[in-house]
Amino acid sequence: MFIINTTSQHNIEEKASELREILGLNEGINLQWFSNYLVVKRASMETNFHQLYLMLLQKLEIKHVFKVITIESYTAVRNMLMSRDLL
Repeated sequence: MFIINTTSQHNIEEKASELREILGLNEGINLQWFSNYLVVKRASMETNFHQLYLMLLQKLEIKHVFKVITIESYTAVRNMLMSRDLL
């Protein structure tokens, strides 16, 4: 996702605004997809950007964003623990 790739502390307001606009088009579906993407593809692999991702989520000012992120986090952990690769 290009917006996440180009987000930095210097342009976080602008990127949050762009992302808010995209997520607002169909908030339910887009927010769930974005939350899954952020948890599974970004935050789990890029631990040095956790603070930036947290700042971005706060700047989004979307009512349920942290609830959806939490649900996606629990789902990702559950999937990992149930994976046959752990056996």
